[in-house]
Amino acid sequence: SHYIRKELGPLKTAMLADKEFALNNTRFAMLLSATALPNLLVPVFGGVFLDMRGSRRGTMIFLVITLIGQALFIAGAHLRMFSFAILAQLVVGIGAGSTVVS
Repeated sequence: SHYIRKELGPLKTAMLADKEFALNNTRFAMLLSATALPNLLVPVFGGVFLDMRGSRRGTMIFLVITLIGQALFIAGAHLRMFSFAILAQLVVGIGAGSTVVS
């Protein structure tokens, strides 16, 4: 999950060069911070969920959420839909932030 959260850094030049995506440094920073935003509260609920369901099952669920978010981000980037990419990064943050707790 750490790789997925840090993957955008090396892609910055290519993403900024794509004129159809209409991305600038501010919007790119929004993509990066959208992953961190859910980590304000979600790990607390993720920890409670892990206590109730167990570490192995909880980790798998959080990794699947991260995978879904990553697939959504790929779709949003391919379709050049910035708001969809932000939403996808929020989903990635929900899964990846709770994976760290497990």
